[in-house]
Amino acid sequence: MEGINIAIIIDIVILIALVATSVFAIRLSRQFSILHTDRESLENLVTNLSNAVDRAESAIQSMKKTAMTEGEGLQASINKSRQISQELEIMIEAGDNLAERLQNIAQSSRKAVKPAAQTKITEFSEDKKKNTEKPESPTKKTKYRSRAEQELFEALQAKQSKG
Repeated sequence: MEGINIAIIIDIVILIALVATSVFAIRLSRQFSILHTDRESLENLVTNLSNAVDRAESAIQSMKKTAMTEGEGLQASINKSRQISQELEIMIEAGDNLAERLQNIAQSSRKAVKPAAQTKITEFSEDKKKNTEKPESPTKKTKYRSRAEQELFEALQAKQSKG
């Protein structure tokens, strides 16, 4: 009996081990099926992520092309603006120089015309006092250096005849 008891005990131990192994195998099978389902979800996630990365790279390349194109256009506008600015500076400087020269010429003309006009007015006044008859037009008997001098003389003459 002892041999039978040991055989039954060994059988019971093997049976318990088999039940434990079966339970473990069932649990492992469930985990594998969950892992397989999760693997399919993970594959879908990786595929979606890969597609998103491709679209992002495409968008970045498009943005780079647009930035380069617009950057070149902006640089061309900046270069043109700088060129126009430089031309305007040159024109302004030339205008300032011309204005300064004209001002100097005008001042020297005023200085030169003033004494000459006074002399001619005095001569005209003296001639008027001497001759009661109408004198000849000053433009006929006097040669002027410039048209401005002639106009000035005529204006002074008209003022004296009124006054």
